[in-house]
Order: sequence, then structure tokens, then C-alpha cells
Amino acid sequence: MEELLRNGAEIRQAEIVFKAFEYRLILLVKETVEINPPDRNKVVALDLGEIHPFVSFDGKEVLIWNGRLLRSYKQLRLKLIALKQKLLAKKQKGSRRWRKIKRSFERQIAKVERKIEDLEHKLTKAFVKYCKVKGIGTVVIGRVKGIRDRAKHNKNANQKIHLMWRFNKLLQKLKYKLEGEGIVVVEEDESYTTQLCPVCGNKHKPKDRNYICPKCGFSYHRDGVGAINLFKKFMEKVSGSLVKLPVDRGFHKKTLFRRYAASWTDTP
Repeated sequence: MEELLRNGAEIRQAEIVFKAFEYRLILLVKETVEINPPDRNKVVALDLGEIHPFVSFDGKEVLIWNGRLLRSYKQLRLKLIALKQKLLAKKQKGSRRWRKIKRSFERQIAKVERKIEDLEHKLTKAFVKYCKVKGIGTVVIGRVKGIRDRAKHNKNANQKIHLMWRFNKLLQKLKYKLEGEGIVVVEEDESYTTQLCPVCGNKHKPKDRNYICPKCGFSYHRDGVGAINLFKKFMEKVSGSLVKLPVDRGFHKKTLFRRYAASWTDTP
């Protein structure tokens, strides 16, 4: 904050709020920043998910951003909420013991929620930095609107989608950071992107995290296939013609936030 003020930033609004048993100071700061617009012809497709928050493809490589730490905090939050409800149900509502348990768990839950917020900011910041390094000017994001209404799975799957996946909050954080750097954000329909083979176009619904095409034998991470097809779908819409990507048949793993990079060579 001191550095921002020294560089000419102005505090436009200040507010003190009481949340989760502590006072917080919220500042609205105006800062003037010169932005050199990146090349909008450089595109990266971004597939959002619950296990892997981001899976990106820029036409050459797939990056899978590991969200297991973020996911573990979300699971911890749900466990604390469930334990809080269980213990409160055994006490007389409004009693001293009831209030003590409620206050204790609300503090613990608020602490976990702050960690979740922090990790989401770090994750989105890392992706924006990646886009700046690569000179990306357009980010195509799979449209996930209405997924909760359509979701009809088993108990565990419903818990992931309805209670753990904060895709809208993550998306909003990502959007304002990308747009702040002059990067265009485009939402594209992602229907069947994880089911279409990038090599032969065959439709196949995978049963686990790995996609194996029964027609041509192409195998890769399922979320990676989704990002590749999302990129291909957008580029075909923009160019008005079919786009053929040189896709490697192997499945390789490297680490970034977790990185699955492939040597994208011509398919034999």
C-alpha cells in the first residue's frame, strides 16, 4: 500500500467492517496504470474444473494447474460445518455452551475461508502472469453457466459441484485481473469438449480422468482434451474453416502447478 501511494495512487474510500469476530479495513484505491495491449491473435483456451481449477491450451502445450491444496481446504470447510451442526444439535439452542461451540467453529471456518480466498488469488495471479509472459491477448473460457442445475450425479459428485466448486467467484477474480492487463476474455460453449477426440473427431465419454479414443487410440488427460477442443472450436469459429492441430499420441507429465506438456508433433 505504501508503494502504491508513493507511485501516485489515491485512496478514494475507506470502510471498517466487523466480520468473523474481527475488524477489517477495506480501502478503495484509484491507480493510473499504462497498459500496452497484447497481441489479440495469440489465444489460449481455458477449461475450468473442480479438481484442476484451470487447464489451458495455447495451440502448442497443455498446462494443468493443480488445485489439490485448494480442494483440501474446501473439504476441510465442509467437515467443520458438518461437525458444527452435529454438536449444536446436541445442545440447547441459545445456551452458553451452544453459543461457545457456535463461536468457536465460526472462527475456524472463517480462517479456512480466508485461506481459500488467498489460494484463489494466487492461482489467478499465476495464470495472468503466464499470459503476460507468453504475450497472450485473448483467453477463451469454457462457459459453465447452469452446470449446477443440470448436475444429477451421486452424493459425492453433487457435493463437489454444489458445495465445493466456487467457479463463479474464481471466474470473476480471473476476469478482472485479465481485463486489467488488457487481455480480452471470451466465453465459449464447452459442450462435449471432453468427449470429442482431437485427432479423429470421434465422440467418446471417458469413465475416468484419462481419455482413450476407441477409434484411433489417442490417449490424453480428459481435462487436457477439453482445453484442446475448446481452443479448436474457437479458432474454427473465428477463421470460418476447420483447424487441424498436430497432436501427439503420448501422455506426458511434468509439473508446473502440475504440468502435462506434450511434444505436439505431426500424427503418423
